[in-house]
Amino acid sequence: MKTPHAQFYALLRQMPHAEKEQLVFDASGGKTTSLSEFVKSDKKGYNRLLDNMQKIVGGQSQTNDDEAQKRRYRSLILAKFAKHGVVVINWDYTQVNRIIFHWTKSLKTMKTMSLDELKKLHRQMSKIMEWYDAKGRSLIENKQ
Repeated sequence: MKTPHAQFYALLRQMPHAEKEQLVFDASGGKTTSLSEFVKSDKKGYNRLLDNMQKIVGGQSQTNDDEAQKRRYRSLILAKFAKHGVVVINWDYTQVNRIIFHWTKSLKTMKTMSLDELKKLHRQMSKIMEWYDAKGRSLIENKQ
């Protein structure tokens, strides 16, 4: 059986630094820290609180999704490099970043690129590496 405030507590669990009493106190305009009392006295205010919490949690999950996509694109890029003999050992991206700097003239490392920049880099790398494959040339001997 669901408790009357199940949605509130589910959202609160996704907000690690939030405190129930402070959220209720702020939403009630400083009238109470009791969730039940707040719901009884101001149902619309409680619904606004839930909406705001949902927006905050949704924003956090979007950030997590972006980070997951960044990791995915970094992995795809590193896999392309590995296919051409450029291997990262002990998290040392020096050789990879040197090649990226040469190709893109960007001063950013792969770790500091935004999601859009990583997507663009992935597209660029695909085209450049296809050219290297078509010409039968080695990526390493030309970019070290």
